[in-house]
Amino acid sequence: MSQQSIKQSFIESFTQVMVGMLISFVTNFIVFPLFGIETTVMQLTQVTLIFWCIGLIRNILTRRFFNYIFSEKQSKSQSVIETISMTIISILISFFGSIIIYPLCGLTVSITHISYMTIIFTIISFSKSYIIRRWFNNI
Repeated sequence: MSQQSIKQSFIESFTQVMVGMLISFVTNFIVFPLFGIETTVMQLTQVTLIFWCIGLIRNILTRRFFNYIFSEKQSKSQSVIETISMTIISILISFFGSIIIYPLCGLTVSITHISYMTIIFTIISFSKSYIIRRWFNNI
């Protein structure tokens, strides 16, 4: 199979971030109260939409980079490498982005809570990304 087209990369990236946005929104409703963080629906919506925009750009760029590296259909190990790379980038964006974005949305969250939430979101995101990457690889 040949390389993924730019259109296919966009569709996959859009699918990744749409699924991620839904998971994130629901997870935020569960995780924030577990850490004693009071939020409104508007604040959670703002946080989710900001990270959605960042995630779409990150996914498209990462997908195109790995499409450039692997000229043929990805093997399972190559999908794992791509997913791990994207997860590392996501951890950095999630942690440092949260430090900036939460206060902009009126949320006061400690660095410790941001660290714990980043770990929880990373585990969920890694699983979602790998499943979707494999699904798109088989199309």
